[in-house]
Amino acid sequence: MNLKSLIPNVKEEATSNRWKNEKGAEFQYNETEIWYQIIELTPDLCTYIINPCERNKENCPVIALGFVAYLIHNWGKPETGMYTGFYERCLSDFINKEEKLPGAFMRNLRNEYYKNHIEEENARVSYSQKIYPYLTDNDSKLISQYLESYFDFIKIKYGYQTPESSKHPEQHSILEIDRDLNIKIKQNPIFKPETIEPIINLLKSFFHPERHNELNALLETGNDVLEPLIFLDNGNRLADAFKQLIKADIITGCDQIQLENWIFKNFKYIHRGQKRDYTQKYLNDIISTNKDKCQKPILNIMLDKSTGKIIISKT
Repeated sequence: MNLKSLIPNVKEEATSNRWKNEKGAEFQYNETEIWYQIIELTPDLCTYIINPCERNKENCPVIALGFVAYLIHNWGKPETGMYTGFYERCLSDFINKEEKLPGAFMRNLRNEYYKNHIEEENARVSYSQKIYPYLTDNDSKLISQYLESYFDFIKIKYGYQTPESSKHPEQHSILEIDRDLNIKIKQNPIFKPETIEPIINLLKSFFHPERHNELNALLETGNDVLEPLIFLDNGNRLADAFKQLIKADIITGCDQIQLENWIFKNFKYIHRGQKRDYTQKYLNDIISTNKDKCQKPILNIMLDKSTGKIIISKT
């Protein structure tokens, strides 16, 4: 029996006949839809059963979707970063769709989504069991443990925001839960104290003066603002600045996915004179990959070898 985890093989989209069921297959990830399709081969792995030009969801079916697919694709990354990243991406898609409908201004879309997500994700989890025959028993057990942990996490972080929560006096207050989350999860960035002033001095010209105090508080505490701050330039310049800061360990207390989520919640930007929302994919491409390199960075970070101090300067 193969006791070595096969999840990395799925993540890497490896062609293999060493799956648990011994079939010849590879898995392909769809980033937009968040799913894995199975592509079957002959047992000797020499020939695809379905030619690439003839493939569709019927002859190469989706075999895992939703959080199970997202988990496998991000296998090995910090746990809470994956949970937050997946939920916030789904939430963003929901809001972008629903806010265009009549009467959306009267709805609390963030609160409304939690219940919808639980129902939808339970159905996706059930469907995604189709991938288990290809994985080891331990892999399937581990995925189930992650799923249980994911639902617990979003219940704490997002479930208390639903209207039903007010009917249960035994629940903790929002402030208590926020405090507990900050202690246990530490998802918000922490800026090294000696760097906050120079960072603010470099950034403040990109924000309206009346919101400079909120910018200061945001960088000093990491706590979310009530309304997103508007960055008065292209969004990739601000995202690149935070990318440089976390790579230089000036930002600590969170990983890259959590930093992306923090930017998503606290900032908007101007594009061609119009206010735009960040998206999870846009931020991920800048901060966690090298796909979108900023051509006009805001800042430059250097180490003064003579003093050992970090120097943050304007480009």
